[in-house]
Amino acid sequence: MDGSDAVFYVRNTGNVTVGGTLAVTGTGGITKMGRGSVTLSASSYTGPTRIGMGGIILNASNALPTGTDLQFGGSIPSSFTTSGPPATTGNEPALRFNGAFNQSVNSLSSTNQWAVIDFGSNVATLTVNQSANTTFEGTIKGSTGTLVKTGSGTLTMSPYMGAALNTGTGSSLQSTYGRLQVTGGTVSVNST
Repeated sequence: MDGSDAVFYVRNTGNVTVGGTLAVTGTGGITKMGRGSVTLSASSYTGPTRIGMGGIILNASNALPTGTDLQFGGSIPSSFTTSGPPATTGNEPALRFNGAFNQSVNSLSSTNQWAVIDFGSNVATLTVNQSANTTFEGTIKGSTGTLVKTGSGTLTMSPYMGAALNTGTGSSLQSTYGRLQVTGGTVSVNST
């Protein structure tokens, strides 16, 4: 792709698999919109990775550039109500691991409480190597996944509806990941 940024819009619940390397010129990064998902195994671009709806599925280690800022935004998914999520989910803004892969990013942030990082049942790792101060509102799922915080910045975790970081009872969107490693900076939990 050629341009300052790229926007992926995948309708309904479809999945688009990008074969080979997704290459985007310019510095605008990529934006994922639409209820469906995009599966990536390799990519080359500069700028943020924005997920507003639907998912990006990682099918290899560092399928996203390690220097990207991972940003979740968007609105309440159409299948949700203001009182909470439905019994099944799928169109929330999400980053999903499709195997025991490792992904590093430059920073992690979310302004959408419905955002999901889903390790699934994989022994996968998301390393956030940030010097900036950011807030992640949303959920991290997958009891065998690990969130690693490095870098000098502060990552403030604001779990969905005050869900505990290490329990999976109640809502299907409560954070259930099993491991948090802090090797640099600070992780602050704002559970309200």
